[in-house]
Amino acid sequence: MLSDKDMLTRAAMALRSPVTALRTFAVDRRGVTAIEYGLIAACIAVAVVAAVVLFADDVGNLFETASDATGQVAGG
Repeated sequence: MLSDKDMLTRAAMALRSPVTALRTFAVDRRGVTAIEYGLIAACIAVAVVAAVVLFADDVGNLFETASDATGQVAGG
């Protein structure tokens, strides 16, 4: 939740010229860490999806082989 000071600061920024607002936005570092964590999470998600797509057949074959071996041991 924004404090009163933050809300007043944002309101004052809205009344400034667009160039001044852009300069203030460029040097404002409050949201940088959240953006970095979001980018890291997106990269991890892409890596997981790529791994699932690349190894899906191999993992399926591994479980099929294990299932067949288990069935033979159980007498099925």
